[in-house]
Amino acid sequence: MKNIFLAFVGILSTLFLTNLYAYQPAYEIIIDAGSSGSRLHLFQSEQRNQLPEILDIFSESIKPGLSSFASNPDGARDSIKKLLDDALVQLDKNHIDPRTVKVNIMATAGMRLLSPERQLAIYASITQFIQKNYAFALGQIETIPGKMEGLYGWLDVNYLSHTFQNNTATIGSIDLGGASTQIAFATQDQTKKEDEVTIKVNQQQYTVFSKSFLSLGQDQALAAISQDAGAASCFPSGYPLPNNVSGQFELNTCRLTYIHLIQSKHVPDEILPTANQHFIAYSGAYYDLNFLGVDNTPDGVLIENRIQAVCSASWEQLQKDYPSVAAKYLAPACANDTYVLSLLFWAYSLHGDQLSVTNQINQQDIDWTLGAELYKLVTP
Repeated sequence: MKNIFLAFVGILSTLFLTNLYAYQPAYEIIIDAGSSGSRLHLFQSEQRNQLPEILDIFSESIKPGLSSFASNPDGARDSIKKLLDDALVQLDKNHIDPRTVKVNIMATAGMRLLSPERQLAIYASITQFIQKNYAFALGQIETIPGKMEGLYGWLDVNYLSHTFQNNTATIGSIDLGGASTQIAFATQDQTKKEDEVTIKVNQQQYTVFSKSFLSLGQDQALAAISQDAGAASCFPSGYPLPNNVSGQFELNTCRLTYIHLIQSKHVPDEILPTANQHFIAYSGAYYDLNFLGVDNTPDGVLIENRIQAVCSASWEQLQKDYPSVAAKYLAPACANDTYVLSLLFWAYSLHGDQLSVTNQINQQDIDWTLGAELYKLVTP
């Protein structure tokens, strides 16, 4: 009887310790090193049942992006110092040992545009700097593939929308950045296996089509069409362009200029059919359409009408109409909105009832880094 009692106590102790360990929060830092800036996220996670609970307990951003230090790798190192120092302050406030916290620096399209040699020089400088000055554990310090960036965005959108938690139909993700754009959605179609990832979340297996288009972020797209003969049609009337040319906005000409660019990257041929799939578009798409005053369930006709209404004004009038918008953001606003219109409704063949445009889901910011954290936790 005594042996049975001791065995029973041992089982209870094991179960207690297992549950205690499972519910102990863990902490991890992910720095999204984007083309225009870097944003640090400090995540707290708890492994509860089949789906982790993840909280973004601190975030902070700096400009410019790591890729701007291509000729000065030590500048990249110095640029993230404030982010890491401020994260240390937060850890100290919460009595968290930094030695238990892994730092990941995950760079995206801005770094993809650099040569491998320049990327490695930046990462070597950053790695040495962290090892010398901080107690953090080192995780990924690298440029992530566009396919993974798209997958992480999809994971984030669906985690925040509770589709994983409730085992409901998933939502597609469209992320428009400065240097690249990503589209990702669950599919049964396996005709483009090189662009698909299989992942298991909350005991459900998904095949996700994830495609990234480098150089088709809105900043890179704008730079490309600015070299085109039709560039003036994408800028406000009277806006000064190089070579003594002035803008003369004309929607159809501008749209064709962007469509030619999109065609040159074979976008419609590179993606799977999007019919019957609902999408959330965010990042640049949200900010561009928000400028037009478009709500979060737009269709192509509504966007087109708003572009015509806003962008028919002269550059002088636009500056009066939008006094709080800096000139460097106001000047390309009509071009960027025309690009969003072309990308979503021509290249991706979406209809209004397939699309929501927002930067938050359930009062939480959409950010692919949370999806990256989820991927780390559910992938063996």
